[in-house]
Amino acid sequence: MIVGITLAAGLSRRFGSDDKLLAPLWGQAVASYSAKAMLDAPFDARVVVLSNPELIPIFQGFSVARPLLGAAAQSQSLIAGVLMARDLGANHIVVSLADMPLVTSADLVQISDMTRRFGGACAVMGAKRLPPAGFSRVNFAALLSLSGDQGAGALLRVFGDESLIALDPQRLIDIDVEADLIALGPYKSQSGL
Repeated sequence: MIVGITLAAGLSRRFGSDDKLLAPLWGQAVASYSAKAMLDAPFDARVVVLSNPELIPIFQGFSVARPLLGAAAQSQSLIAGVLMARDLGANHIVVSLADMPLVTSADLVQISDMTRRFGGACAVMGAKRLPPAGFSRVNFAALLSLSGDQGAGALLRVFGDESLIALDPQRLIDIDVEADLIALGPYKSQSGL
C-alpha cells in the first residue's frame, strides 16, 4: 500500500502574519497545487498534516493528522504523518511539502516507483537532497525517532545515487517569503500551468 503524505503544518514565520499556504498563486491557494498533485497520483491513501483548520477544505480526500503535541517542528509533523500512514497499512510513503506548488503528480509517481525499487528515493538539486521523498516501511522506525526541525535530511543522505531524482530545479522552489510568489509569476506561462 502506497500512502502519500503532505506536510502543511508549518508556522510561515518568514512569510509574515498570514498563512503562506493560503496565499493566492495564479488564482488559487498555494497549498491547492500540492493537494492536486497528491490527489492525481495513483496512491492508495493520502494524509495531510496540518495545524490550521482553514486548510482542511483544500485537502478533501485526505486523512487529517495534527503535529504531535501541537508542535510545528518538521520532525513532529513528519512523525504524525508516518504514524497515520503506518496505521493505514502503508508499505511505503511519499512525502511532499505543501509549500512546493510546482511538484507534479508525475514527480510523485517517479519518487514512488524509485522507492519501490530501492527502498527510498528523493529529489536532488546539485548536491542538495530534498523532498519530495519516498521511504519504505523499513525506514519508518528511523522516521519515528526524529526530533527537532531537521526532518528526514539525515535519512536522505544515506540513499544511494540510484535513488536520487534530478527534477527541474524550478519545480523544487518552495514558498518561504512573499517574494517567492512574485518570482513564480513567469513560470506559469513557461510551464503551461
